[in-house]
Amino acid sequence: MLILRDESFRVTTLDRYLLSRYFHILAVFFVAMMGLYVVADGFTNLDEFQAAAGDGGTSALIKLMGRHYLYHSSLMFSLTGPTLAVMSSMCVLILSLKHGEVHPVLAAGVPLYRMAAPLVVGVLLVNGLLTANQEWIIPRISQHFVGTRGDSTSDAQKVDPTYDSQGIFVAGNELYLDRQMIHGARFLIPRSLVEESMTLRADEATFHPATGSRPAGWLLKNVNVPLERIVPTEAGRRVLFAQQNGEDIFIQSGLTFDQLYNRSMGFRYLSTEKLLTRIRNPSAGLAVRRSQVIHLHERLTRPVLTLIGLFLVIPLTTRREKQSLVTNVAVCMGVVGVVYAFAQGMLLFGNTGLLPPAHCAWLPLITAGALATWLSPLAQT
Repeated sequence: MLILRDESFRVTTLDRYLLSRYFHILAVFFVAMMGLYVVADGFTNLDEFQAAAGDGGTSALIKLMGRHYLYHSSLMFSLTGPTLAVMSSMCVLILSLKHGEVHPVLAAGVPLYRMAAPLVVGVLLVNGLLTANQEWIIPRISQHFVGTRGDSTSDAQKVDPTYDSQGIFVAGNELYLDRQMIHGARFLIPRSLVEESMTLRADEATFHPATGSRPAGWLLKNVNVPLERIVPTEAGRRVLFAQQNGEDIFIQSGLTFDQLYNRSMGFRYLSTEKLLTRIRNPSAGLAVRRSQVIHLHERLTRPVLTLIGLFLVIPLTTRREKQSLVTNVAVCMGVVGVVYAFAQGMLLFGNTGLLPPAHCAWLPLITAGALATWLSPLAQT
């Protein structure tokens, strides 16, 4: 019977040393990755930045680029964080083996997986940072991820026309993210809501989220059709609400302003709570809804898959067979690369609709977990 002693859970100097090395390597990887991205993207799109900076000179250009890439660093951390977390743990093990730090610990009777406990803590902390970044930071700055380089939230965006869940077709001339407003809005109301289908044109339409007992919807200002000509059906009376000034009308709708631009990717910037609301109250096509469901499962499986990646790295990097360190690293990177490629491939395959989204998201997790268990006896003891 395995007996766990209190010493097994005590934080040692070696634990602090390995954890600090882990985050040092993680920071170096992230800074290097962001540096390459800034250099490549910055020089490629320098003309757009200069056009946005105008006559402000070099200082205005640097300030504009700095703000742009500061916002995008959050997005890049979300995209590359899981991979960097696994790569950093592999580098910690490689350096420990190269410097001869593993064998004395094993000779002292400390199991390899106990020695790797700080790496587990490090991966869990990175997953916590990724979750906080996804849930609180990215939703608040997502408007800075659209448009061309140098665009601000007050710049006009092209409206991507679409239908809401009630069959109302929404279009417009321009969309302003900071005001959540459509300029030159056009709402085509179907016959299921009015006695005679009509297009309501308004100077602007502003989205109002649900607050208390008030439902979410769009407030159309200066509608081109006199309100007395709008004869709603029984269903339309629960959707169309004339305002007291006789010129505006409120249309209850679950179609939010962020669904009118970058619709195929915009849901990735939502918090999980809003993503669940979007899935339960769909206002887009079947393909977009399927992508939303797959992305939700991807969020749920990502922390576990990252942790499994660590347990793949440990036995493959510290194999008990007398192989060269270079060979072990090459095999480790190949196996982990295949696992992550399989996971991404299954997510893309799920968009086709040939398999349920849950199967495509969780099958790689089950496969990788079984592989990590099968490889665990290869680790040095």
